[in-house]
Amino acid sequence: MMNESHKKESIADAVRRVVESEEKRGYPSFWHADNDTQSIMEVTATKSWAAELNKQGRKIRICTIKKNNQEFPDCIAEIDGGQIGVEVTELTVTEKERKQYVKAVDNHKTRVLLASGVEYNEQTKDRLEGTQTRRITQQVPNTPSWDLENFRNRIEDIVKRKNDKAQHWDKKGKLEFIDEMVLLIVTDEFDLWEDKVGEYLNLIKIPRVKYFDKIYLMLSYKPGGDDGNGYYPVFDVKRS
Repeated sequence: MMNESHKKESIADAVRRVVESEEKRGYPSFWHADNDTQSIMEVTATKSWAAELNKQGRKIRICTIKKNNQEFPDCIAEIDGGQIGVEVTELTVTEKERKQYVKAVDNHKTRVLLASGVEYNEQTKDRLEGTQTRRITQQVPNTPSWDLENFRNRIEDIVKRKNDKAQHWDKKGKLEFIDEMVLLIVTDEFDLWEDKVGEYLNLIKIPRVKYFDKIYLMLSYKPGGDDGNGYYPVFDVKRS
């Protein structure tokens, strides 16, 4: 049996790994740099999405949601009479934009709060070495702004790439056990708030693809709704 001191050390190691994983990426977004952490977040996102859909009348068994042992889709959930495959991905800036952003951070031109609430700076980057941060004297916007065209293009690109991936696995006969396929796109982009996303999605339609029955876009957690309870804004992405 694991002793208490070892258990505490393991929890501390896990927390440190999550924080350091965020710091490695250096950009405030849903995913972390650590693959194990990303797998956990894929399952967590799927459970959050399922809870929101169940409020609308679906009967997804949240307790059954698990990481898929195949590469695709990311998660599996059970419903009456079948299984839902959920492929989870992130809507965020390009790799080039992220590098520009991290460069601004390194040059002390912006302040960043990671998902954990920890500020990303020289002190947190080099915490193990114990170096201290210099005072930040300038700031730039935390993230790029998202106009309608960029939003549409990025969603369309995600859908196409994921549909191509689904086709690859279907040809291998690996999707035969899936009764319903869902693409869940998540985002923590600061410039994509609930009202703005709702307006954008009313103005666009994504080309229909073969392998996904439904496409959803889910934003980060909101602490209070109409009933006073927190929720995750989930949007059904329209297709032409």
